[in-house]
Amino acid sequence: MTRINTNISSLVAQTNLSRSNDQLQQALTRLSTGLRINTGKDDPAGLIASENLRSDINGVQVGISNSQRANQIIATADSALGQVSSLLNDLRGLVAEAANTGAMSDAQIQANQLQVDSSLSAIDRIAQTTSFQGRKLLDGSLDFITSGIVDGKASKTVGAVVDVAASLAGQSGVDFAAVAKGTVGNAVTIAIATGAANTGSVVGSAITITVTTGATAADILNVVSATAAVNALVTASSLTPATAVSNVAATNLAGGIDGSEFVVTANSGGTSWNGAQIVITSGGAAPGGETTAYNTTTNVLTVTATSTSTASQIITAINNDGHFTATLLNSNGSGTAVATGTSTLGGATLSPTKLSNLRINQANFGTASSIPVQIDVDTQATQGSLTYSGGTLAAAVVLEVGGDKGFNTFNFGSGTSINQIRDAVNQLSDATGVTATISAGNLTLASTDYGSAGFVSAKALTGTFTTTDGVTPTAITRATGTDIALRINGLKATGAGLNATLNSSTLSLSFTADKSLVNGETVTFSIDGGGAKFQLGPDVVSSQQARLGIQSVSTAQLGGLNGKLFELFSGGTKALATDAGGASGVVNDVITAITTLRGRLGAFQKTTLDTNIATLTDTMSNLTDAQSTIRDADFAAESANLTRAQILVQAGTQVLQISNQRPQAILALLRQG
Repeated sequence: MTRINTNISSLVAQTNLSRSNDQLQQALTRLSTGLRINTGKDDPAGLIASENLRSDINGVQVGISNSQRANQIIATADSALGQVSSLLNDLRGLVAEAANTGAMSDAQIQANQLQVDSSLSAIDRIAQTTSFQGRKLLDGSLDFITSGIVDGKASKTVGAVVDVAASLAGQSGVDFAAVAKGTVGNAVTIAIATGAANTGSVVGSAITITVTTGATAADILNVVSATAAVNALVTASSLTPATAVSNVAATNLAGGIDGSEFVVTANSGGTSWNGAQIVITSGGAAPGGETTAYNTTTNVLTVTATSTSTASQIITAINNDGHFTATLLNSNGSGTAVATGTSTLGGATLSPTKLSNLRINQANFGTASSIPVQIDVDTQATQGSLTYSGGTLAAAVVLEVGGDKGFNTFNFGSGTSINQIRDAVNQLSDATGVTATISAGNLTLASTDYGSAGFVSAKALTGTFTTTDGVTPTAITRATGTDIALRINGLKATGAGLNATLNSSTLSLSFTADKSLVNGETVTFSIDGGGAKFQLGPDVVSSQQARLGIQSVSTAQLGGLNGKLFELFSGGTKALATDAGGASGVVNDVITAITTLRGRLGAFQKTTLDTNIATLTDTMSNLTDAQSTIRDADFAAESANLTRAQILVQAGTQVLQISNQRPQAILALLRQG
């Protein structure tokens, strides 16, 4: 059938050519982009799976980046701790050398003390300056926050001390200070006027001091000291220059710096800080350059400020010292005025929780804002103990006494009393680790250390010296202590003497139990926040986070049962010339604490961060492979498709041309007619 209005062959050729062009365009798009899926219509299900995989890959990449950043932070802290360890090792050598008083002169010991002071200052500097992108790492800001656990901290509201002289018509001569510290001084006002005689009067809390024309600061001081009512409210001291005093209006004796008050609190707990003094004096550099000096012997922190120093500048200086923390209580915003005077800290109490050296290494808060901790003491740690009940020696005895620190032999003659035996053993307790006490006529030899590491041995090499341990009915010559057994939040903790450690998936901590704890006693406290939180996985959930605590390494915080490191400063209770033995114990405790901290940080790097990076890297490779399989183009297949589509397009074009020529056959029919 021959028709010209409708060319079915042409329409078929056009349709097939269009399809071939679409296939050619698809092949060209895939080859040019390298992707099999470029739009949703290419593969709707594949697009959904591919986008989900891309999201997972991005999350894993961020997790790897976060872990690498955390690794860098820990490495920075570890590097600084390595320097602290080096300084502590130097300290250990200096302390041991200073103990050699038979060969060391006082000048040499003093030279060693200067090196000790320099090393301690360097440790404090490292604690304050070690940072990563502005975040300080070793000043305690990354430690966990607890409540109900540490010893109560001594504190005092500093206030009611202000230099009034600057307001006396420009004259400088007398410094007034309220007798009572705190806000009570805010109610005291002082008015100075001229009159016929030098007198003082008080109405309520308003003080009026009347002096003759041309009176000096000394005249005002005499009025204050001679008038009981005035002297009960304020004290006065002379400033320079002692020029004549002009009339002034009533001046409020405001509390604190520039009329402000702030609370000063010791950084560590315990009653030893009760009586510590904060002394603020005038002098020094420009505002902002306030300086502090802490005397460990007198327990006095002296802050030197200028006449225009503000409360915030004084607070900053106190906080930078490292021994105390100052917090603004209230401010009247009245400007600047130098504050002088002394505030004495007090109010500290011993913690009822009876724990010390608490170290919270890791804590997983999950969705909770705090973590309650309950410690149940099943069995308290004990010392190795032997009891001798034989009284005065009836015959000579050569007795070998020893413990975990060493052994010593005593040659006791007949008639030696148990008091004499006690004194002889205690004289060498530092070398043996054994102490002796007498109770109810019995001599008890006990290890100084608690736990299975502490033991006591008493063996008669000649003669008779019978001892028992109070448990075994027969006589024994050696007894070992037992470790503390306890549960923390129901989980069994590891005990070593008085020290306890818990490592679980949600909580890792260690502490030293007080000797006064008894079997069956329960201790509770709360972890309320803090710590360095690291996001290690792609999802922001607690199971993909790690929270690590990094304690302060300042000299005020470092220490153990033997004391704190700052006590080794010149004038301190454990300075080289004062107590080299005590200094050695402190340094040994601190070395152990620092090495433990470094080991814990290293373990976190290796077992948490490095393994997390390796795992996420493998995961990303697998996810990327899966995503590539779904979305990426197969160039071999697409090249074949391109060739096929090109041929079809060419063939379709030729067929369409032929189809379009067929109607021209009608002309031949017409010409024949």
